[in-house]
Amino acid sequence: MSWPEVSGRVRDSSFRHFAEPVTYTPSGGDPEAVQGIFGERPIEVDRLDMVQGAVLSTELVLELRQADLAAGVVAADAEVEVRGVTYQIRRREPPDDTGVVACMLRRGSA
Repeated sequence: MSWPEVSGRVRDSSFRHFAEPVTYTPSGGDPEAVQGIFGERPIEVDRLDMVQGAVLSTELVLELRQADLAAGVVAADAEVEVRGVTYQIRRREPPDDTGVVACMLRRGSA
């Protein structure tokens, strides 16, 4: 079995077990009901006051499969609703080799 086949199976299993309902709404578009994996990702924030070390924090991340979206691509200016809370996509990573896009979120709508 090739690496793309293995990683695709792992992604499929992850979505089967961990994905939850998400409403995805591209700017000016219609809402779509999809599945996504929602959680926090640790990040390191550089301190600006020149004190040694960095601050550890987290950011909210939603992973979406591009194939699940009508347009087939995650729009940078889209909104998502997860667990009854609306978030704005503030940044997104390029899709991985299985077509999953990690979207960094901020609370609130545009």
